[in-house]
Amino acid sequence: MKGIHSILVFLAFLCVTAVDSACPNSTIVSPCNCVNAINGVEITCNVGTQTPDVIQDTIRRIFEYESIIKLSIVNIDMDPFNYVPTDMFSGFPIPDVFFQCFTRAYPLTFSINAFTSAESGLCTLTGRLVIDRCNMRQINGDMFIGCNKLETLVFTTSIIEEFIRVPKLDNLKNLTINPRFRDISNAMTTLEISELPQLTYLDLAYNSLSDKDVAFISNCSNLQEVYLLPSTEISYSQVPDLTNLPFLRIFQIPLGQKNLNVSLLLPNPRRSNANLSVTIESTPNTPNYYINELKGDFYSVFLNLSLPMEYLNESVFYEPLDSLVDGFIVLSTSPTLRCKCDLSWLIRDHPRLLSRIQNGTCADGRPLQSLPTDELVCCPVDSLVARNEQLVMLNHQLVAEIEELKLLSQKHD
Repeated sequence: MKGIHSILVFLAFLCVTAVDSACPNSTIVSPCNCVNAINGVEITCNVGTQTPDVIQDTIRRIFEYESIIKLSIVNIDMDPFNYVPTDMFSGFPIPDVFFQCFTRAYPLTFSINAFTSAESGLCTLTGRLVIDRCNMRQINGDMFIGCNKLETLVFTTSIIEEFIRVPKLDNLKNLTINPRFRDISNAMTTLEISELPQLTYLDLAYNSLSDKDVAFISNCSNLQEVYLLPSTEISYSQVPDLTNLPFLRIFQIPLGQKNLNVSLLLPNPRRSNANLSVTIESTPNTPNYYINELKGDFYSVFLNLSLPMEYLNESVFYEPLDSLVDGFIVLSTSPTLRCKCDLSWLIRDHPRLLSRIQNGTCADGRPLQSLPTDELVCCPVDSLVARNEQLVMLNHQLVAEIEELKLLSQKHD
């Protein structure tokens, strides 16, 4: 009986929460198309020769009969649909909105209040907004003020030069601004973001942004995936500080030639059991880079350093390699590494760490892992001496601390 009662309660829940909706008649829906769905209808408006006012009025009429759970406005052309007016949805909230332009040749402009109810002042975007293949040039983030139910904001294959004054969006999880083509004339060059506390996915690939445009990444503690792949011109000169991104799983960034000294601070501590994949790359034929800092929690880390480098300094790489668990560091295949005595600390003194490195090519063309230790016999032993001195010093500190604890214990007794 108890099992039957549970089934009846579940069925009653479905009856209350999952309501089949019916499209209004074609006179009301025209010039759009309607599909029945659960808890509302899905509307597709093929703009063609329709004006924004006609589409706006159609949306208002449909809402008098049914809720719209998905709205697609497609085939937008310059004439006559070249702008999105104030309160486009007549004050009604829509959880899934899609705009698609017919061509990127002409600009599509948005009213600053396009998604704001004229009556209540509330934002009518309550879930997802996708804009595809449109020429928007400049986006004023003020039009998203108050859109705290917006979770996904996506601009794909669109022309956006500037996205300014992006407000704090409390529930935004996915921000994608990806033109999908490596044409610098279509790449975004300015992005102004202060705070996106719930952001988990960020795709800014194929744009031409600078370090200051992506500085906000360091404060997005819930980020899991970040894609900053290059356009034809790389303008990043440093890697954002990733220390306070404990859930990060994927991070990709290209570096230009403005700064060849690289500091890489990975998440520490990490709160995700998933692998962390970090890729730092450069364009072909760039000068050699120098990694001057490499820190973080190196559990299950796959670090791809696709950068030409001459040196792997012990002071930088020893601790990450020594603490690396279930992961590895991938080096560039460019024949730039100074091997022999410059890497004796690794090849001769700590050969066990070589298995945690993939690729890596010496300047003479030989793979790093193939360098025989007998070529390093005459190299200085500075590395071993320095490490032995550190161990002796650490041992003295531990002995002193133990003695101090003994004295404290005797006083208490």
